[in-house]
Amino acid sequence: NFPIRLNNKVGHLGSIMGVGDNKPTDQALKFYDEVGAAIDAELAQLEKIKTEDLDALNEMINNQKINAIKIN
Repeated sequence: NFPIRLNNKVGHLGSIMGVGDNKPTDQALKFYDEVGAAIDAELAQLEKIKTEDLDALNEMINNQKINAIKIN
């Protein structure tokens, strides 16, 4: 019902790498690096929204005398 997301990819990779007594393959480590970079990019975008965009949104809302959105 839903497309595969980054958390599904990294979770499945973890379960595959945890099977057996062998070290992770080079392909698995490369894939982990790729997914990790994509996750870091998403987290950076979320942080930007929290630190920059939310303040601008709240300012617009306050200027129009509407209750602000807050994250605690």
